[in-house]
Amino acid sequence: MRGGLQGDPMETTRFCITTHQIWGRVMSRHLTTLDSAYADDAYLMGKIQPTLQTLADTVRSFRQDADLEVCLDKCTIYMPGIPIEHAQTLIREYIEADMSGKLETLLPMLAQSSDVIQVNGLCIEGTPVGPKDYVREYVRNKCGTICKDTDQMRVCADPIIRYQLLKFCMNTRLSFLSRNVIPDNMATDCNDRAHIGPAHVDNKIVQEVLRAATGDTLMQAPQLAEVVQTQSSIPVPPWRVC
Repeated sequence: MRGGLQGDPMETTRFCITTHQIWGRVMSRHLTTLDSAYADDAYLMGKIQPTLQTLADTVRSFRQDADLEVCLDKCTIYMPGIPIEHAQTLIREYIEADMSGKLETLLPMLAQSSDVIQVNGLCIEGTPVGPKDYVREYVRNKCGTICKDTDQMRVCADPIIRYQLLKFCMNTRLSFLSRNVIPDNMATDCNDRAHIGPAHVDNKIVQEVLRAATGDTLMQAPQLAEVVQTQSSIPVPPWRVC
């Protein structure tokens, strides 16, 4: 087995300490590019050519110094304000015009199946950055995904465990996003489509709690749903008799 266990806090700390030295060496060679990194996520900002040089240097340095590969197909190059075709052309021209050949390592990002180059927005550490329509669409998709994932909790037959999964796993998934996205973008309708937002997630979780409490025989019961909504912050399931 190579590397530490997924989710081990000490492994995350050790990884950060190790890669911090590599980042330091890379950024000391590219003083015009700004950098922010945490664990295996990083953000580079600057003009096109020097930033591409920094990225290429990062790929080489992590490969040589730590035997780590940067997943270029998971990278995002954000170039706002221009058409996507123009952005793709600019990136290709800069790579092909590089006489040193150091930028050739970035060519996989230009694959036709790749969506690395973006002009509408990007996501940094789980937070959407860009115009409000992009942010609202991101929130909408995230809420839709949570609602679908909440349905998957029905495979758990134990109502207590199911409640705990809903409360501590599903009910907390929007917390980070809510702290980093302004309320207007979290709750406002997305163009002319029905908006799926935090209120839909809350209602979905309440309904699933009721389903678990009634053995999946729940009929529409607004009064009961209101009671569960009120008690949703109580750590003990409302149907559990102590």
